[in-house]
Amino acid sequence: MSSIGKIFVVVNLVLALLLLGSLGALLNASRATKAEVASLEQQVADLEAHKTQSSSDFASQKRALDSEKRSLESAKQDLEVERDNAMRSAAKEAVDNQQLRDDVSKLSVNYELLQSDLSAAQQRNTDLQDSNDQYRDQAQTAQNDARESLLARRDLEDQIVGLNGSIEILDVELTVAMDRARQAERLVDYAKTAGFDPTMLIAAPAIDALVASVDTEYGFVILDKGSSDAVEKGFTFDVYRGPDYLGQVRVDTVNDNYSTARIMLSNGTMRAHDRATTRL
Repeated sequence: MSSIGKIFVVVNLVLALLLLGSLGALLNASRATKAEVASLEQQVADLEAHKTQSSSDFASQKRALDSEKRSLESAKQDLEVERDNAMRSAAKEAVDNQQLRDDVSKLSVNYELLQSDLSAAQQRNTDLQDSNDQYRDQAQTAQNDARESLLARRDLEDQIVGLNGSIEILDVELTVAMDRARQAERLVDYAKTAGFDPTMLIAAPAIDALVASVDTEYGFVILDKGSSDAVEKGFTFDVYRGPDYLGQVRVDTVNDNYSTARIMLSNGTMRAHDRATTRL
């Protein structure tokens, strides 16, 4: 065999070996690819199962959330109805309280008048009793002196009868006045049980102020009147905007030129420049 033939044989062997190596590598790569494809198919199946489970869970959660939403909407409607009822009740109570304050003010004035009438009646009764005692003494003296002057005795007896009649009339007036005083005291006690202190209504002077600012979060207002304007702790102010009644505030702290007052009754939103007054 020539040298060229030998070289050709060697080359063929090398090519055969290279071909076998390539085929082995391709075979291994094919096996790895099949295994990877199988793994990916398994992952896809797992993902599909997870997707199905997630869809089911999402649908369940959505149904639960829809049910909770309907329940919350129903509760919201109930709360709105309760809020409207509460606001109507508060407005009615504000009107009733204003009427009660007016009645208490009138009762206080009537009570003072009755006290004055009672004092005057008691004084007249005392004076008449003293006069009656004096005239009784004079009548006794006149009876002792009847022999000296029958006419004087008759005059004195007539005077005694007239005074006794006046005493009876004053006794009736005194009884009526005392009954009226007791009635007024009962009405004042009724007003106190309703939550009002008539002495505070009487003691507070007439003061007009303006709302300087309002803190709705903590429920208080600042008034532009202070101790220099005779404002004292415990005074109550009714707040208005024009003719509209907005509620009532009670003074907590007092400074020289301003004071802070807590909102005790709200019939509307108070704002700066609203009018506040202690006048009934």
